[in-house]
Amino acid sequence: MQGHRNIGGFVTTKKALRPQSSAAVGSYGLNGVTIDREGHQSALLRVGTGAASGTPTTIAVDAKLQDSADGSSWADVAVSPQNPAVAIAQITAINTDKFLEIDLSGLRRYIRFVHQVAFTGGTSPAVLLDSECVLGGGPVKPTVHV
Repeated sequence: MQGHRNIGGFVTTKKALRPQSSAAVGSYGLNGVTIDREGHQSALLRVGTGAASGTPTTIAVDAKLQDSADGSSWADVAVSPQNPAVAIAQITAINTDKFLEIDLSGLRRYIRFVHQVAFTGGTSPAVLLDSECVLGGGPVKPTVHV
């Protein structure tokens, strides 16, 4: 049996949002880290929640994808046949991960996740939040050993 055993040679993992305790932010007010995806053809994006504080009755975490040519002027990525989803399904519970697969071929060089957090009830509620991005189809492939 022959095959590739070095999966690390095919993917690059980037932090998309540094772990933090996030209070409610209005209309997508929590910008993720700028990711230079040059040369990569696809991505798997993950958004995760941890513990909540302040005893909220409900939690709602949304995250959508944006792209940029220069890393400073951003636009929402539009739904397309290649990308029928450009936002995660809303997270409504603690200790939950949601994933989004993206075809990067039609996007500009830089990408980021933009987050929105909302709560009902509680006293100064907050939730732990972080995101990661796994870039695939990169320009450097491992040497195949036979």
